Amino acid sequence: MEFVAVTDRGLEDILLMEAENLELAPRRVPGGIAFTGDWHTCMKANLNLRTAVRVLVKAGSIFATKKREFFNKISRLWDDSWPVPGSFSATSEACKIYHTGILTQQAKKAIGSEEGGPKMVIRGFKNTFDIYLDTSGDPLYKRGFGKLRVPGALAENFAAALLLAAGYTGDEPLLDPFCGGGTILMEAALIASGTPPGFRRSFAFESWPEPSGMDFSGLRTGYTPRTPPHPIIGLDREEEAVATATVAQSELGIPGIQVYGGDACSIRIAGLPRHGLVASNMPYDRLTRGEQRIYSCFGERLRDRLRGWRVALIVPDDRVRMKLLRQKFTQRLKVSNHGIPVVMAIGSGTGN
Repeated sequence: MEFVAVTDRGLEDILLMEAENLELAPRRVPGGIAFTGDWHTCMKANLNLRTAVRVLVKAGSIFATKKREFFNKISRLWDDSWPVPGSFSATSEACKIYHTGILTQQAKKAIGSEEGGPKMVIRGFKNTFDIYLDTSGDPLYKRGFGKLRVPGALAENFAAALLLAAGYTGDEPLLDPFCGGGTILMEAALIASGTPPGFRRSFAFESWPEPSGMDFSGLRTGYTPRTPPHPIIGLDREEEAVATATVAQSELGIPGIQVYGGDACSIRIAGLPRHGLVASNMPYDRLTRGEQRIYSCFGERLRDRLRGWRVALIVPDDRVRMKLLRQKFTQRLKVSNHGIPVVMAIGSGTGN
């Protein structure tokens, strides 16, 4: 079977690295990576890929130039081994059937629709239509814990991508001075403990006709978690954010996370290690004088109190904020978070 793991724009190379480490033998495709395998491979990908949004399975391909031809061929493609879809989406590039609404309409008419069924994704290119089903169900960044959110919360797959881009493995302390609801802290704890990100949740394909009777328990329990060997520290000046992060930490159940109320411009934490990784999602608000002060004074803390710490930050893609931080970034990955152009900036923490 053929699978496609989909991620957000800009994160494809990190997802490719993850899949290679899982020995999925992936190849890069637009919007993600492709690989082959069986239903156990599907479970392995859903359970372990930290930066993926969903995993699609290819049900087949259709060549069609007319609406009726598409209807007849997708009717013949479907059998009892596949579930009835619950929703439909389509893209069409260089195809004679260019209207995506016609494609989803004909697919629904041919196969039917069932509430609670998986999403069907139709991708058309030069009159060939690849038909996929979403095996994940809820997006994979929904880990199954930490349901409380704070405004502007970072998606879990973005937090994981930042940490993986910085080479974080858990073998060094981590500090998030703008921790918000604690997403980066939770993802760091999952990585540091060797825990699969999907260990708390189920996936849509587990109830489908063919894989429903299969035993995936070996994949779900076939890992050996460890207690994170170094502290994972969060700081935020908003009481609501600290409370939310504390609840998420409790739900996750991995020791070693410390959450404090405090200002990133002071960073007064007793016993703070002399080195580690500073990883944070910086404020995105309109660049007022107050926000300029935050960036400027936080940059000062990186150069004095946190000198010797590596840095991995998500910042809006503009020169003013980057200049205020006064850091030497050796890697800049352009991505889009909630539709906002941002940069994942990785540096040695030496300042400039």
